[in-house]
Amino acid sequence: MDKFFFENELIISKFKKILSDKMVKFFMWKELLKLWKSDNLLQQAWEQSFEMPELDYEAAGFALKLLSLEKVDGRDAYKLEITDPSGVSSLEYFDAESGYKIMDEKTEETPEGSVLQFSKYEDYREVGGIMYPNKMMGAIGPQTFTATVDSIVFNSDIDDTVFK
Repeated sequence: MDKFFFENELIISKFKKILSDKMVKFFMWKELLKLWKSDNLLQQAWEQSFEMPELDYEAAGFALKLLSLEKVDGRDAYKLEITDPSGVSSLEYFDAESGYKIMDEKTEETPEGSVLQFSKYEDYREVGGIMYPNKMMGAIGPQTFTATVDSIVFNSDIDDTVFK
């Protein structure tokens, strides 16, 4: 495992621990947002630390714009443009009937040129009163992936050695 991946995962784990312990108060949100705007790695960790980031978009300074109603895999879906505080935009698609997010996509600029990334979400199931996708598929350039969730557990104890 390379050093960048390990450090990124460690930062994300620490944010999840902080958030799950409900230690982040309003004044800390403002300080974290300042850091987030100035540090790309911290920004990525922040974005990935939320179980349901869609619920926190406006609080974190994201701009939302409804673009259209389109078909995604035969289903009507609302297409939204999501712009983060640093100005980076992505597209998210929400099923018109259920309201569940069914796809997102964005274009990343790399030294080799633009690369399209997308993820699709399926098989929503209720856990603790919240619907979660249990199957995710996607692509980053030519690489594709499929992930299936075995279980979701809330408020489990986390061994302190995870953060060392």
